Amino acid sequence: MRRNYWGRVLRELGHTVKLIAPQHVKPYIKRNKNDGRDAEGICEAMSRPTMQFVPVKTEEQQAALMLVGMRERLVARRTQLSNAIRGYAAEFGLTAAKGLDKIEPLLAKIAADEALPVLARDLFAMHGREYVQLQAELKKIEARLMAWHRANTDSRRLAQIPGSGRSSPQRWS
Repeated sequence: MRRNYWGRVLRELGHTVKLIAPQHVKPYIKRNKNDGRDAEGICEAMSRPTMQFVPVKTEEQQAALMLVGMRERLVARRTQLSNAIRGYAAEFGLTAAKGLDKIEPLLAKIAADEALPVLARDLFAMHGREYVQLQAELKKIEARLMAWHRANTDSRRLAQIPGSGRSSPQRWS
């Protein structure tokens, strides 16, 4: 998936670069996918007069996508971890309502419960440290995302579209 990198390199060499989104090529690829059939599908797609092309992304755009992807990955990890904590706690009869704001109080309740085996409390403490670290990393990423948003004219313009639900980058998940 280095198509944007190679698109920039080829453009610098004076070539006209046209990228096709993979979903536009897929209908033209025959079964038993391999490199030859992929190339044939790309050529077939290119020959269509109504084919839509996508622009080559700049390095700045690639970095912004990387930032958004990092945030999505961290949010997914945090969700997975909070669900694991809640699930493990339920196995010991300790429950908490859903919501990220309920995880830290649950972990505090677990740490104070001396009826739990030491091993379980130690493992919950490890989960708690991981959760705190994830929260800190997410806070940093979201601050960088907001700074990028404020500095990017296109992003600010998109956020002003009525009804878009994208009034700020924090709502981008």
